[in-house]
Amino acid sequence: MTPSQTIGPFFAHALFQNHHVVPEGAPGAFWIRGRVFDGAGEPVPDAMIETWQEEGFGRCLTDAQGHWGVHTVAPAGCDFIAVSVFARGLLRRLVTRIPMPATDFDIVLQGENETTFYEY
Repeated sequence: MTPSQTIGPFFAHALFQNHHVVPEGAPGAFWIRGRVFDGAGEPVPDAMIETWQEEGFGRCLTDAQGHWGVHTVAPAGCDFIAVSVFARGLLRRLVTRIPMPATDFDIVLQGENETTFYEY
């Protein structure tokens, strides 16, 4: 059996990013933006965020200050958007949910203000 490896680093020049789940100007479209922080409250500059919903999927890398953003719509018949978080030091992706109608959603990987993560 091969031992587990940590996720990342990601190579921005080689990864497909999709900041737009729906096109600009789509009815009901809006941006969800946030930052990713580690347990010490420092931004994570090399995380990857994926959102999944019936309307499509988004993928983006965080910038040097941990910012990320996805242009989307509220999911039909659901009150959240599913999110996968990949980052250095993780053995597996983390899964959380963005409640609707949130437009700002920071992700804290551990510590006192840790985001709620779900088993998958």
